Amino acid sequence: MHSKTLILLSFVAALLAGLTPAAHAQGASYGETHRLKVNVDGTSRKVGFFVPKNLGKKERIPVLVALPDGSNAKGKAFRETGQFERMAYEGRFAVLSVDLTTSGQNGWLPSAAVEMERDTSAVVEAIAAAKTKAKELGISLDWSATAIHGHSGACYPALWIGLRHPDQFLVIGLNGVPNWFKEFTEIDLKLRDANQRIFVYSGERDVPSVKRGTKKALEELKKAGYRNISVEVVKAMAHARKPEVFVAWYSAMLKSTSKARKDAVKIRKESAVLKAAIDAGKGSVLRKLMKLVERERKNGFSVSATALLREIETKAQAEFKAAEDLAADHEVIKAASAYKAVESRYRGLEIAKIAKTARIKLTKSDEYAAFELLAKAKAYLAKGNKEKAAPILIKITEKYPESIAAEEAEALLE
Repeated sequence: MHSKTLILLSFVAALLAGLTPAAHAQGASYGETHRLKVNVDGTSRKVGFFVPKNLGKKERIPVLVALPDGSNAKGKAFRETGQFERMAYEGRFAVLSVDLTTSGQNGWLPSAAVEMERDTSAVVEAIAAAKTKAKELGISLDWSATAIHGHSGACYPALWIGLRHPDQFLVIGLNGVPNWFKEFTEIDLKLRDANQRIFVYSGERDVPSVKRGTKKALEELKKAGYRNISVEVVKAMAHARKPEVFVAWYSAMLKSTSKARKDAVKIRKESAVLKAAIDAGKGSVLRKLMKLVERERKNGFSVSATALLREIETKAQAEFKAAEDLAADHEVIKAASAYKAVESRYRGLEIAKIAKTARIKLTKSDEYAAFELLAKAKAYLAKGNKEKAAPILIKITEKYPESIAAEEAEALLE
């Protein structure tokens, strides 16, 4: 009885020993995928956020936003993060994905405009959720090196979102573009970064439509002014995912930009200080901001300083337009004052020079001279001094008879 038990135990032990390697291989873990959710127009979207294991205390890792295409279980996030896990662990980066609805073969047609905007919001919200989760986990993410990647139908949202948010995405990765839509590059020049890194790859044996779409994409991106485009045709590859092709290129790019991205962290902190000063009305610091923008340009990508400059330029343009509207409404005194405010507040920017030119031209016009005299006459009238006001009003009607001010002067004389 005893010997039989020993034999049985030995057999079980040997069996378990033989199974252990296989069991370990099946349960191999390269990190943890955190299951998150975001709300888009009242609809819940699932988000997969993979973080590699064994992160060092001071380790900062970049993020790859991997967009699922329609053939991948109809755009499901968790299927997309899974294929990157081992490479993310070895390459030391996080992977983020979110459920999409517009990443099929049909592309982003005008009829799907609402869904396109919802998918864009889903990606933006997923990034915000990942930032919150990373903070909760005590993980340091390097958002200066974020990539957005899409295969096949997912090239559409990758292009649309990536090109319009160069301050958020250092890299756009495209694998096998099925089609091209002119709307992709119809972007306000101020929102575009010609130095944004774009990696386009496809299979040597890919389907004809994808070969045409990829070729068209390269032509149109170059025509739109994008000059940092890398291209690879993978030998013997058909219309396949091959995420390792992108990851190999991405990893090499991360190494080559390591020094520049460290400077980007410093620039981000300096930009935050300048933003606080600018919000407080200290326009004198704009020259310092321009120097930060130049540093970013030399580094080869736009992150914080360039984004802040765009924000300020948008505000300046709005104030300049308000001054133009005042001038068009013949409120020339107020318009000149508004131009002067833009000139003073945004000194160092091109808009300040334009405002100065507009102000000088306006103040030298007959219309302005007439209104200046009218203001002087009204000041006398307000004090009850009609004797001094009358000659000025007469001068307006005689010297500037075609002006709007002359009409008001005649009314006051009567």
